[in-house]
Amino acid sequence: MPSKPGKGYLWGPTLAIAAGHFLHDVFSSFFPPLLPVLRESLSLSQTSVGVLSTIQRLPSLANPLIGFLGDRLNLRILLAAAPLLTGGAMTLLGLVPSRGLLAAVLFIGGIGSALWHVPAPVVLARVGKGRVGRGMSFFMFAGEGARSAGPLVCLGALSLFGLAGLPILLPLALFASILVWKALPPGVADMHPEERKKAAQARAEEPMGPLFRLLFLLGVIVFARSFTAVALSTFLPLFVVERGGSLW
Repeated sequence: MPSKPGKGYLWGPTLAIAAGHFLHDVFSSFFPPLLPVLRESLSLSQTSVGVLSTIQRLPSLANPLIGFLGDRLNLRILLAAAPLLTGGAMTLLGLVPSRGLLAAVLFIGGIGSALWHVPAPVVLARVGKGRVGRGMSFFMFAGEGARSAGPLVCLGALSLFGLAGLPILLPLALFASILVWKALPPGVADMHPEERKKAAQARAEEPMGPLFRLLFLLGVIVFARSFTAVALSTFLPLFVVERGGSLW
């Protein structure tokens, strides 16, 4: 008899990864809403803002390397480390005394973001028992929700505790790391040697030409979309404040 829909599906790890995605991306969205304050305290020009935003996303160029390492390392470790790394960096934004240190903090936060977003969908596919769409729907819902909630969380902490009080949010990042670590079975996040060997043989036998063509086209689309979205989301808070609006 056919198995019932959802039978054998690992809901715990799926929801834990979705929750981790939400908390992680809450922290990664701190930079734009803080820009009006940081620009005043560090005398940032519009050009400096654009460069800093680029630096935050620079680690994503290492995604192929992270994927290569992810095939050989325990993904559970990467996923547990990422929220703490990103949260630790982004909560320090209000404490940095110079543009150089601000760039370094954003770069570290970008590393944490890359460490999260590359292996997380892979683990979702493993826990999904073939139902990848189900897991990715929760994953993307959480990430998009974080884009909306992140600025509100950031400005709420800013209003209550000031720039120096942002690290008070760090326990949320620690909670995300612990949640992911506890919820993921080690065997799910780490391929067995025999399984890794079979996967390598399957990759060697599969023609890569169609895959590269698909990835190239998707890459062009994603780049164009991200270029527009990042420019808007980064500079919009500055635009609003310059025209008399509040940070909120």
